[in-house]
Amino acid sequence: MRATYLTAVKAGITRLRDKGGASEDALFDLLNGYVTAARTIRMRQAARIQLDLPPGTIGLTSFKGAFVVYADQVMPAGPGYSVVVLKHPSNGAATLKEIHYSLPYLGFLYVVAEFSDGSTYHYWLEEGKPWAPNTTYLPGALVSPTAPNGLAYSLVDTGGGHATWEAYAARTVGNVVVPSANNGFKYTVSSVSGANARSGDTEPQWPATTGGTVNEDVPLENPLGNAGSGTAGGSVPQWTAAKQAAKGDLIRPVNLPSPTATAPINGDFTAGNTGWDLEGGVSIVSGKLELPGRISDGAAVNQARFVVADGASLTANCLIEQGPAKAGATRGWVEIRWYDKDDVMISYVQGNIVSSDAAISTAVSPKPSGAAYARAVIALWSVGDHDHVTGADNLTVSGAVNGLPAGLVYRAVQDVVAHTGATEPAWPNILGKRVVDGGVTWEAVAITRVTWTASPLYVSGGIEPVWPTNVGGTVVDGSVTWKAVSRRVEDPNCPNSKVVLIGASKVFAGNGDTVPYSATVAPKDWSSANDAGFLPTGLQNYGANPVAAMGLYRGNLTVFNAEAFQLWQIDEDPASMSLLDALPVGSTQHRAIAAVGNDLLFLASQGVRSVGIAASSTNFQAGDVGMPIDPLVQAWLAQPSVVPRGLYFPAAGQYWLMFAKDGQTEVFVYTMTQIGQVGAWSRYVFPFEVHAWAIQGDALYLRSANRIYRMVDGAIGDELSPGVFTRFQGVIQWPWLDFGPAGVTKMLYGFEVVGRGKVGVQVGFDQTNGGAFTPAYRVDPDTLTGGPVPMSMAAPTFAVRLVYDGAEAWQWNAFGLYVQDFRPMA
Repeated sequence: MRATYLTAVKAGITRLRDKGGASEDALFDLLNGYVTAARTIRMRQAARIQLDLPPGTIGLTSFKGAFVVYADQVMPAGPGYSVVVLKHPSNGAATLKEIHYSLPYLGFLYVVAEFSDGSTYHYWLEEGKPWAPNTTYLPGALVSPTAPNGLAYSLVDTGGGHATWEAYAARTVGNVVVPSANNGFKYTVSSVSGANARSGDTEPQWPATTGGTVNEDVPLENPLGNAGSGTAGGSVPQWTAAKQAAKGDLIRPVNLPSPTATAPINGDFTAGNTGWDLEGGVSIVSGKLELPGRISDGAAVNQARFVVADGASLTANCLIEQGPAKAGATRGWVEIRWYDKDDVMISYVQGNIVSSDAAISTAVSPKPSGAAYARAVIALWSVGDHDHVTGADNLTVSGAVNGLPAGLVYRAVQDVVAHTGATEPAWPNILGKRVVDGGVTWEAVAITRVTWTASPLYVSGGIEPVWPTNVGGTVVDGSVTWKAVSRRVEDPNCPNSKVVLIGASKVFAGNGDTVPYSATVAPKDWSSANDAGFLPTGLQNYGANPVAAMGLYRGNLTVFNAEAFQLWQIDEDPASMSLLDALPVGSTQHRAIAAVGNDLLFLASQGVRSVGIAASSTNFQAGDVGMPIDPLVQAWLAQPSVVPRGLYFPAAGQYWLMFAKDGQTEVFVYTMTQIGQVGAWSRYVFPFEVHAWAIQGDALYLRSANRIYRMVDGAIGDELSPGVFTRFQGVIQWPWLDFGPAGVTKMLYGFEVVGRGKVGVQVGFDQTNGGAFTPAYRVDPDTLTGGPVPMSMAAPTFAVRLVYDGAEAWQWNAFGLYVQDFRPMA
């Protein structure tokens, strides 16, 4: 007699060979248990009730430490979960049918929902902060009720009924406008510098803070056309000593300059040379301007600077006395010379020439462009060959401005920040002229200043409003109007398809023979050129069938159809996207795909496959992770009404493939306990139908009907109702094993079992009849002490089946058989 021990299981369930040389490391069946890293077998996790959900919700997502479920009607949240309302955009009677995708993107859930009328829509569930009373809100604001109801409410940007800012508009204190690009604030004119204040041609840079101010400094058109006291009003600060001034700052004087001249200085020469600049050979003698006959020319320029309004003219007159010289030998005239702000003469106008007797010379000159002021001149001329004197007298001027320019202020023009001097400077009275004041250089300008003060346009009320529960419904709240929004992706280029994946900061959606994608970090934008776009899968190898599933394989997008898959490099920059490979291994089961480590598991028509192995073998029949259970999976795939759902449970290192029907769910579990090693398959059966799942922390949660279950390791029985636990049976069955030389009948004398938990031992003895097992013999979990458990039978092969009734936690470590060959080995 010899002892044969089964001490390790490596492959889990393997239906590739169940007799005739089957492996002792594999199992024919493993129900409600899994293979550990030590190659032992342990009872599966048990289901415990976590939450009960209200009727009318579907789906399950773990988000920000809580659960999210979905409904088409408003309903309150509960402890540990919130309810998001998803509305059909046009069919109010349509109800939610299925949540095909729900994962976070940029801090909010991106959800793909199918409705009862067969339509599917995408939603990006931006969340607003909870509503708060007496709060300033800006355009684009999104809020949620303090008691969440599953909807969000966006601010309706009405502009508050105020006029939009307009260029050149007249302004008075109290005027209210909103910017052309509404920023949530209104702006009131708090002060103006004068009666003719207006806006300029460029909209101000509006401050977006309560009480913030901005000035519109607008040059006056023809400030000399209505001259007067000149200075701007109180909206411009008054000069003070040691005041800091930067380039562009404005100031108004404490002491105004004298008004500009309206008449010549000493125009009748009675005060001698006072007020005159003499040129050439002229002189002032006895109250008259004279030019001796032997001197060819000369002129007297009056020192008065005459300022003329735009579009107006200046007139100058003087008396010319030709004297006793013969006609034409002497001459005289009046002229007007024009200067710019830098005292450079830019033009002059000559009056009529008097060449005989005594007569009046008159010059009339419109103000030329660029002129700041004018000076009046008397010019005399002689042939220079005689001794007769030519004279002139009585210069008069009309048309000059009487007063100071309207809106006269002074603007700092130095390049660096500086301080004013200790004493007020003598301010120039001509526009464009400058004066140095300590470190500041001021230039005379004529402007109107309008000062705008910001105040919030949208402020919530003191009491929370009654929120509308229909999408599109509005409610007034203080000065805010809120509108219930669906948060649906409304870009017409969004395909609203069921097959969706997030990668490279974009959302990808399978749509027939293309895969459109959104703009980078903009899931609601499917139209921006050179950002949003599509992958032309139908133009590539194996692209004839519509896209049916997608997954991420090592950062690349794997696009499946019934015939094959294509591997695409994806990137935030569309120019960097390209097709890497295309292989004839397909899938139509989008919901069964799961990224597992560096690989991607998917459900093909033959069973579970991996991209890593399929890509190297290019056919379904090559060895792959799912082939050991292909017959079991194919039986489910023959029932098209059952939707396969796949997940990866990281804390357990398990891939789950679930099939729910008739009140229960069968799960094929691929447990990977050692890096680089092949995993082991087992089966779990739950006494409820699983239609949604979520990972929260290290725990897996399953949703069935209106209940969420948590998978708990080491617990006994599934909790189907509060406090009521249903045992689940555990089964370990090996294939038909030779336990020695093949074809030789062996006599079984007894067995040993090592583990935890009482177990019923059955031994199969006729491999031609799969049901030929001994009745279950219940033994304690460890029989090594006390010797083998007797059991007598003879057969060439045996199949061992261990059955655990689920009344206690169990684990299998080893099983031994004591056998004797009927005939000796040769």
